[in-house]
Amino acid sequence: MTAATKNVSVKLDSKLYTALKTRAELNDSNVSDEIRSLLRSALAAEGLDLYGNEVAGFIRGVVDARMDVAALDIERKLDAAEDRIAAVLSRPMTAAIMAGLMSADVLKASYASLDDVPVADIWKNYLAQAGELSRAGLGRIDEVKLHARERADG
Repeated sequence: MTAATKNVSVKLDSKLYTALKTRAELNDSNVSDEIRSLLRSALAAEGLDLYGNEVAGFIRGVVDARMDVAALDIERKLDAAEDRIAAVLSRPMTAAIMAGLMSADVLKASYASLDDVPVADIWKNYLAQAGELSRAGLGRIDEVKLHARERADG
């Protein structure tokens, strides 16, 4: 003799339904079977009263507090590491940008023929050379400069 069953209508959001459907497909069952299985498991856990007594509540409080402290410590260490990395990376980058800006000014001051050349064009030539160097390797610097000049002229 089978136990009497009751039909119950449950509204689920699409995210929860997708999770249940995926679980059902993985277990070769249907969504209804998965809902029943999860309810049985939840009721069994509740019946064991794992988290309902005072000792378990105390333990959970201690563990949660320790986890919070550990998470804060990890976050603090990550922030410090990010700050160190940013400082190390920004110093050479700032120096390179400043050197580039000054070199463009020095070029314009050194060569009267560059008086009418905008600094942006000088930078464009440098960037073209830098891009070629990164692709070709530093050993071909003279060839890269020549090629960049030819491109800038033509």
